[in-house]
Amino acid sequence: MVTHNGNINRSNKKHLWIKKATGLGVSEFMLRFMGWLCLKDNALSGSQMCIVTGPRIDLAIALIDRMKSYLQQAVALKVLLLLIPKRQ
Repeated sequence: MVTHNGNINRSNKKHLWIKKATGLGVSEFMLRFMGWLCLKDNALSGSQMCIVTGPRIDLAIALIDRMKSYLQQAVALKVLLLLIPKRQ
């Protein structure tokens, strides 16, 4: 994690909290980053991730639907790549 003064903090903390303004694209970035963390290896196998939103349930549902869509596309691509024969 990069701190406010630009230093890199390598810690084993389990939680990340981002307080942000709307329209910055941070939610989209974090959804994709979370998806990547889930698919890159088995390090997070059996673990959970949580997204906390404000009182708008429709926003929470939309974020969950987008994450499901990303993961379905990524898994489909991974399966497709496994089916393609390797050149020798």
